Amino acid sequence: MKRLINLSHRAAWLGLMVLLAGVLPARAAEPGLTVSPAMVQIGAFFNGQTVTVSGAIPAGTQAVLEVMGSSADENLMRKGRRGGLWMNVGEIKVQDAPSLYLVMSTDKELLTAAPAAATWGYQALENRLVFSGKIEPAERQEFLKQFLELKESEHIYASWPGAIQLKAAAGEASALTASFPCPPTPGPAPTRSACR
Repeated sequence: MKRLINLSHRAAWLGLMVLLAGVLPARAAEPGLTVSPAMVQIGAFFNGQTVTVSGAIPAGTQAVLEVMGSSADENLMRKGRRGGLWMNVGEIKVQDAPSLYLVMSTDKELLTAAPAAATWGYQALENRLVFSGKIEPAERQEFLKQFLELKESEHIYASWPGAIQLKAAAGEASALTASFPCPPTPGPAPTRSACR
């Protein structure tokens, strides 16, 4: 069974947002981005596909592109040593975790040294996620780091500082081009599909 994904419209599972930074205060970009291909077919043998976003932003500004899937809660089992053996020692619930989170920028510092009030990047994602269950407040940072590493190993979270190409265009605009992979389903369950 194949599913068609229309990438030219903003959908609940995939939010494309370009944030402008620099001389202007951070704000969402005006519509005018082109997404190619406009349709991605996901079937039994889908191995992923590269999606390209292009458009124009005001000259002298920088941009951050976020691709975010719908949010869901995840239940993870915590491992620990008991009697010299590794086993499940409790459950940790992660609330408000995007099913897909890809972020890239024109300037590396927008992601590596983002201001504390930034609404983009892993730093903003850290503020958004809620952990509950068998986790102590002092363990949150370490668990968050491990959670992000897990998602990166599944190829459904990624951060690419400086990956958006920015070129001067005619008039008061700069042309931007960004490509990102729409990853294949990381597991056998179709509900884990990042691009659905």
